[in-house]
Amino acid sequence: MPLTKIVKALAPELRDADNLNTGTVPETRLRETLREAGKTVPSQDYNLAIETGFYAGIGAPTGTNAPPELARYGTMFVGRSANNYITQIVGFGAATGATNQLYFRGSNTNGSTWAAWQKVFTQASILGTVAQSGGVPTGAIIEKGSNANGEYTKFADGTMTCFGEVSATCTSGPYTNGVNGTVYYAQPDVTLPAAFVNANYRTNVTAVNRGASLLAGFVKSTSSFRVELNDTSNTTPVRASWSAIGRWF
Repeated sequence: MPLTKIVKALAPELRDADNLNTGTVPETRLRETLREAGKTVPSQDYNLAIETGFYAGIGAPTGTNAPPELARYGTMFVGRSANNYITQIVGFGAATGATNQLYFRGSNTNGSTWAAWQKVFTQASILGTVAQSGGVPTGAIIEKGSNANGEYTKFADGTMTCFGEVSATCTSGPYTNGVNGTVYYAQPDVTLPAAFVNANYRTNVTAVNRGASLLAGFVKSTSSFRVELNDTSNTTPVRASWSAIGRWF
């Protein structure tokens, strides 16, 4: 953006292009406008901060219409343009990259109504803890985790995938089929590393070392599902990898 437009947005009295071009803008006023960083958010209500300039963050959780998280501690810039358009940009910086935050929002009614605060994501905030409120994502874009039951990945849109491995010795049976002859089976339960929001998720199981998988997920809950493995041996454990995909909200 040209410097003249930036300066015009910062100070209403500097919007006269003739003044900018002829150099008649007082230098002291230009410095004051660009350097000013001590404005106070009126009544700690961000909806009332509609005058051009820089504002100190309120910090206190009692503020009204403030940006989420640590951004309320950061400096805010307010810029105005024609037709009652206002933009608020709030930034909070720290030595830890994951703590750095940037939010913005706008109004086209001279501050009577405002759009919701929007968070700007960076390489430091893409990975983290996903969250949602009323179906609207409010946390990180991707969350990854693991525990003794396997691994999971949650996405901001509500999708979740889980992966893991199950092992069992096929001691039940035997029964006979036309391909493998005498076959033994086992039906172990798989405990998911993270729970789905409902049991409408899809599963898949593939034998790793021997045997074969017959069924996956024929008994399901939000936190577990049952598989069936078979093998011609009833003494050697069958290892199988499994996957599941569904929703966490």
